[in-house]
Amino acid sequence: MGATFSGAIWGDATGALAGPQLREADLSEADLSGAELLYADLRSSNLSRANLTRASMEGADLSDAVLAETVLVQAGFLGSNLSRISLRTAFIDNASFKYARLIDADLDGVDFEEGELTGAFLNGATAVGANFERARMSGSKLVGTKANAANLLGADLSWADLTGASLSQATLSGVDWTGATCPDGAIVTGSAVWSCEDHLAE
Repeated sequence: MGATFSGAIWGDATGALAGPQLREADLSEADLSGAELLYADLRSSNLSRANLTRASMEGADLSDAVLAETVLVQAGFLGSNLSRISLRTAFIDNASFKYARLIDADLDGVDFEEGELTGAFLNGATAVGANFERARMSGSKLVGTKANAANLLGADLSWADLTGASLSQATLSGVDWTGATCPDGAIVTGSAVWSCEDHLAE
């Protein structure tokens, strides 16, 4: 069993107090359910098989962290930095990644169904075969994202930037493309360009 920090509160929601310094910490199998790790420095930390159910990680820096088999049920990552992490084996259910930075992250096969990714940065991420069905992704950045064979059925991609993204064989039925920038640079205006389905640049 790992360490137990259930319900622990670290940091300050206003950002006035520096978050906990846990860079390169071994928190594998730790119980962090309900913990508030606001603005925490968790760079390169090991959170393998940790329980982050209902944990608040607002503003935390988890870049290069290990989240193998990590439980992320109703976890909040508002504005967090998750660059270069892998969520392939994480268990995600109703977690929020609003305005989070998932730059160059490995999201292949990850299930984000009905997930909250509004304003998230997925630039350079790989999300091959990922499930974004009915996900909220308005204003998100997917520049150069590889989402081949991803399921985007009914996803909200309004005002998203998909410049250079790869969407070959992706399911795109029912996507809200309002104001989106397509992979080939075309912008959905509702007049000349109605969707990005004919502007995939591939």
